[in-house]
Amino acid sequence: MMVELFVPGRLCLLGEHTDWAAGYPSLDGASFNVGEAIVTGIDQGLHARVSLLSPHDHDDVRFIFRSSSSPDLSLDVPIGSAADQVALLSIAVSGSPASYVAGCVHHLLSSGTARISNTAGVLIDNHTTTMPMQKGLSSSAAVCVLVVRAFNVLLDLGLSAEQEMELAYHGERTTPSQCGRLDQAGCAFGSRPVRLTFDAQAQLAAVVPIPLRCDLFFVIVDLGAHKDTRTILSDLNACFQSPAPTAVQLAVRAYLGHVSPSITVKAIEAMERGDPVALGALLTSAQAHFDTVRATTINIILIFN
Repeated sequence: MMVELFVPGRLCLLGEHTDWAAGYPSLDGASFNVGEAIVTGIDQGLHARVSLLSPHDHDDVRFIFRSSSSPDLSLDVPIGSAADQVALLSIAVSGSPASYVAGCVHHLLSSGTARISNTAGVLIDNHTTTMPMQKGLSSSAAVCVLVVRAFNVLLDLGLSAEQEMELAYHGERTTPSQCGRLDQAGCAFGSRPVRLTFDAQAQLAAVVPIPLRCDLFFVIVDLGAHKDTRTILSDLNACFQSPAPTAVQLAVRAYLGHVSPSITVKAIEAMERGDPVALGALLTSAQAHFDTVRATTINIILIFN
């Protein structure tokens, strides 16, 4: 059986970083923050043909990931024994591009979600990639969702999109990437905007599709800048963990803990009533706040029709 899959990249419209900031206490110390975000899949992503390997193809149980667009993602490893799982974990923690693939396979097997005793293995052929990599569109999360979805489809695991998202999150967290839960949700739910609410333990408490009253068109512009996600998250975490926060760190805490969730809720209301002008004003306001605290974000031109 061969199945064609597509997993999109994701665009975070509002609420970036509130997925993990929710786990930190508010400035008053009496309560914890609650995160709110709006994400959507885009029309660019990873295309792959996935299939089960025949026992005639290999003497052992194997996992093969091929990528013509990003060869450094490729992986061809045995996965039939406990020793093989240890080797997978070693690749995952290495931080190499293939670590995302290895981390997801390791988590699927070690958690008992996937059992492949009746097959010679799994093949994922990522033959086409239409999204730019390492440009803030969650290419790593898309890879993780693709791996989980391939196992889900081929082994008939019966996983929902929420379960795929959760497994992909834990798979990516096996690697040095300390991502929040936001990225995998945007990739797993396809090209529809969804509202994500994160509770005081930074857990994803709700995923709710947002009904739209009008079409919204987003043009993503690559300005050729460089970003280091690990450094960004490390610096942002320091804003909440510092015993003597600076003015900038306090501004980050106020923005992520209070300002951003408030703007996001108002933006959802604007989308539901079909008011792109109000939505545009809220996005502009969010960007202005983000700039004042010297945070890093993707530059987006918004065109509403």
